[in-house]
Amino acid sequence: MVTAEQLDAYAREDELRELLVSPRYLAGTGLDLDMVIRPLADAGFAQLRGPDGEVFMHSRCHRIRAAFLPEGDDLGLWQVVVAAGSMPMHLPLWKAVFDDGIPAEAVAAFTTALAADLAAEHDGPEGRPFLYAPFGATPGWYPLGEAGWHSTADTHQAQFRSPDGQAELVCNRGALTYAGEMGAGPYAWELNVGSGRIVETATFTSGTPTHLIAAFTSALTNPTPVIRNRASLARRHLAHLTVRPVEPAAALPAPPRRGPAAAVALPPGRFPTPTSGPPLPPAPAATPAPRR
Repeated sequence: MVTAEQLDAYAREDELRELLVSPRYLAGTGLDLDMVIRPLADAGFAQLRGPDGEVFMHSRCHRIRAAFLPEGDDLGLWQVVVAAGSMPMHLPLWKAVFDDGIPAEAVAAFTTALAADLAAEHDGPEGRPFLYAPFGATPGWYPLGEAGWHSTADTHQAQFRSPDGQAELVCNRGALTYAGEMGAGPYAWELNVGSGRIVETATFTSGTPTHLIAAFTSALTNPTPVIRNRASLARRHLAHLTVRPVEPAAALPAPPRRGPAAAVALPPGRFPTPTSGPPLPPAPAATPAPRR
């Protein structure tokens, strides 16, 4: 636990002083957004810049599209859309959306796994894992259980809540529609971080390959502290954070300025399927079980 006063003391001499912060799901988006699009840029994605700092990218096959939307308050900070066909206007097979406030490290894990799947594409029944999860793929919720998140489940829904109660992943198998999932929901997978009126959200539609979600949740719950500074931490999360300054001897190189600039040489923006739902774990026993 850390107070605003303690953080202010850390930052009094240097407001950009680096801090080691955990848990990372409460650490905010972070300063290095470049890490999110670097895997896609390295995979040869075409890039287009918008007038307000937006970045639009698509794979050579036109099946994968990604967007950085710094001014899209109702659209999420990041969107990834995948279509089954190779024509640019094909309907999406699945979509993932990440709000500002979701750690860039977790979103980068998702795009890294997605780029790896594209690179591994081949002819065959499991040759396109970015379209459909291969047989035996890791369930998206599995890393949460490994990290000690508490679970409850019934025939319609499974919920996984962090030990501090500040984050929750909901897996829905209820009445989901394509129009709803591509719009305002409900979604097959919905992560909510925080409590009260302000909540950061990440959503995945029912066609999203589960191993990509697992890459995201694994990075989200990684106990290794992430680097932030005082300005990047939300006051509403401070009571639940462990924060310590980076000692000079252990300081890491300063991250690039906020905004996806380095990998794609763009100017900084505002910031420096299958139709069935995801698999659910077995419903818990009668004994007490450990919320875009």
